[in-house]
Amino acid sequence: MLVGMVRVKHIFRVGFVAVGLLVPLVGFAADVAAIQADPPGKRYVYKHSEGKPLGIEVFSPKDHDPATRKVAGIILFHGGNWTDGSTAEFHDVCRYFASRGLVAATVDYRMLPAHGPEKDKDSKTGLTRKQVCVRDGKSAIRWFKEYADALGVDPTRIVSGGGSAGGHIAVLASTTPDLDDPLDPPGIDTSVAAYMLWAPACAEADSNDPPIDARRHVGKNFAPAVVFFGTEDSWLRHWKNLTQYSIRPRGGAEPIVWFAQGGDHGVFGKQDWRLATLAAADRFLVERGFLTGESTVPPSPGGKTLTPAAIPVK
Repeated sequence: MLVGMVRVKHIFRVGFVAVGLLVPLVGFAADVAAIQADPPGKRYVYKHSEGKPLGIEVFSPKDHDPATRKVAGIILFHGGNWTDGSTAEFHDVCRYFASRGLVAATVDYRMLPAHGPEKDKDSKTGLTRKQVCVRDGKSAIRWFKEYADALGVDPTRIVSGGGSAGGHIAVLASTTPDLDDPLDPPGIDTSVAAYMLWAPACAEADSNDPPIDARRHVGKNFAPAVVFFGTEDSWLRHWKNLTQYSIRPRGGAEPIVWFAQGGDHGVFGKQDWRLATLAAADRFLVERGFLTGESTVPPSPGGKTLTPAAIPVK
């Protein structure tokens, strides 16, 4: 039985302000009437962390019957420097992909304060700032799989994604063997079938914190990924190194990378570029059998066009 459900208002949100590493989501106008006609998201508590409930908001396709149909799912983690942000960042993306036939979810996770004596390590658990987030990310993926039957999700076809810090959490929560919450249900792994990542913040400096070091944990089982970066984003070089030194030599799936020419870390907060990424992500999912049919994302109002990366990325 699914517990902790709270109805959340179905809104069509138009914009956030970029703060720190937060990759904001700007609401898009893709078939607004059809998207707004979808059922509102449902909020569940997927765990309690340090006594506080953590929520996951689930958006289902219109007239979806979990008893008769299992569809692919997508679970998204917001950005915000591992200290800020909210599920609202991905409400519109969830609504869009629900309108296209996926069960889409976006997740709260515990964050240490940005300032003060506990900004780098939790005194109760001993977990570092990023470890706290990744542990909850693992719990959220396990919850999505545990209740896949009730949600009408095929647990073998789950896509994980996120922006900036949320992209890092999406990758590490599904690859690191460490940081399991001892209260999570046993026997449920956190691997996923694909990734959808906006400027994922994976850095070489994480080598000082092995459980959350992407270069240590991605490898031959790394799932297909569609990845978006601005060409002037300082995080891009870290992703190139991750691909060159960890994913590719270990036989992981070669990421599909798209560039916003001249864009920085916050470029996908701009509506025209965000629309371009949604269209590319839709095609990626269609090509890999997670979706069928044509994208309903309209052309970018500014005429922005993503540039594919040369393969291999060097």
